[in-house]
Amino acid sequence: MDNVSKAIGTLVEEYLIQCDSADPRLAPISSGFTTVDSLIGGFRTGEYVVIGGRPGMGKTQLLVNLAIQISAQQIPVLYFTIDLSGAMLTKRFLATISKVPLHTIVNSKLTEIDKKTIISASQKLVGQPILIHDMCSSSVDLLKGEAMHLIEKYDVKIIMVDYLQALGTRTYHNDRQSEVSVVSGELKSLAREYNVCVIATSQLSRAVEFRPGSSKRPMLSDLRESGAIEQDADQVVFIYRPEYYGFTEDMDGNNIEDTLELIVAKNRSGETGIITLKRDENSLKYRDWKVRKL
Repeated sequence: MDNVSKAIGTLVEEYLIQCDSADPRLAPISSGFTTVDSLIGGFRTGEYVVIGGRPGMGKTQLLVNLAIQISAQQIPVLYFTIDLSGAMLTKRFLATISKVPLHTIVNSKLTEIDKKTIISASQKLVGQPILIHDMCSSSVDLLKGEAMHLIEKYDVKIIMVDYLQALGTRTYHNDRQSEVSVVSGELKSLAREYNVCVIATSQLSRAVEFRPGSSKRPMLSDLRESGAIEQDADQVVFIYRPEYYGFTEDMDGNNIEDTLELIVAKNRSGETGIITLKRDENSLKYRDWKVRKL
């Protein structure tokens, strides 16, 4: 990491040179969703993004969708899976790209048509630069070491971590708040030192569940176990599925089944707002729906 002091004039000059060069490597990385890019401007290397949600909201599935769409641009993605095995995560990738129901794949109840569909769809996926690292250890130090090696070897630009609270450190074992703070800080330093975008999922506290009525949307205070996560993150995005809580219509009577809200609660590089994605019927694939700025 460059800690050399520079005059503001030098920094301005460097920026103007970058603007003139029009180097595509300096442009934000598209998420693959027009609505997401329109609000947050895509993902930028050097930034740390936190995606928070309660269990069952679809954090892992959102990462799978993002990994497929980003790697389709031939941008290398490194996916650290801590909560799921690499084999189970692969089944999610296959279900998403083939649109064969996940339960059919997991329970090995594939018809001949299903098999042909998966084989056909998987040919595209096999050619995409996605690295899946099934972590046997939950140490953030080991994750960072492996990430540094793979960044240099494969020119990785996006690192996904699923999920933040599953990581530990060599210290602070009896102080969970301090431990999560260290983990968050290490992920942020990884993004800045190696000029990659780190996208980490995060669990939220149970406070969401105890809110009355329809006020189940998460807020920054719901980030679990450490205020350092909010402080460190360049962007904080919450996932909310109204249908999970039994809501199938919005206040205007519109059908909101199979929708997923991405609540951009913090965005150092742009605006905040609510992005709505819609899940394709009988599929794990998300598509654009609408965006509302706050």
